[in-house]
Amino acid sequence: RQMCIRDRYWGQNNVREEVAPGDSGARLTIALANDYDEERISGIRGELRLPDAFRSQSLTTPDIAEAHHAGTVPPGGGFELTFIVNVDESAKVGVDYTAQLTLTYRVEDDSTSTKTHTIPVKLNIPGRPVLRVGLNATSVEPGRTSFVELSVVNQGTAKASDLVVSIQPQVQQVYGLVLGEQPWVVGELPPGGAATRVVAIYASQTASDSIMHFTALTRYRNSVGTYVEASYILSLHVNKAAVSEANLRVYAESLRLEPGSTSPLTIHVEN
Repeated sequence: RQMCIRDRYWGQNNVREEVAPGDSGARLTIALANDYDEERISGIRGELRLPDAFRSQSLTTPDIAEAHHAGTVPPGGGFELTFIVNVDESAKVGVDYTAQLTLTYRVEDDSTSTKTHTIPVKLNIPGRPVLRVGLNATSVEPGRTSFVELSVVNQGTAKASDLVVSIQPQVQQVYGLVLGEQPWVVGELPPGGAATRVVAIYASQTASDSIMHFTALTRYRNSVGTYVEASYILSLHVNKAAVSEANLRVYAESLRLEPGSTSPLTIHVEN
């Protein structure tokens, strides 16, 4: 009889994780089952011979990762072995690699015999989206609405699905507004992909010669189906309000006064 592989995934305790080329210390879990009808097994040890583009953290045997299960597994029962693996930069996302899992364990029957056999295991790297959000302008004019381009770029190795972006001023900021429809529903953004949208930003006269800060919020589904939220701080300088020099003319209307009398005097100020 052979052990049965039920599942394999990056992560541990059924919590799946993103893994991308260049990751160090990634956790690879292989879920197995005791396929014996009546016998329990114990002393389980797994040696995973890794294909190219994967390495263990062992200095002496970098092509072999080890894991152990200390408990006893009843007939039909399941258990997991978690291996710590380094992923080379050269590894390809979405490509199937084959590792060889050698299991050694004791069968707790009358003879308490030790068994060893090897099972092929498929490995696949899901990749990781890495998003960057920015504006195509560094400054705006006070007292008017400016139209700037908001962009989101995926610099990672996996697509971001169900991507939604919203942008809002900081709470204490009362002199800047983002106008128009919110949020921005991008949808799917592949690796190396970019999406842009023009947003209207109003800066009041009060904001003259200051920095306006905005928070861009993103929410997307990553390569293992988990929703991820992130925030990015964006800044715009509000230019100093233009003030022209005043050319003033001040004069009084001619007035004749009699000795000992008073009379109102009209003074004119012209710009």
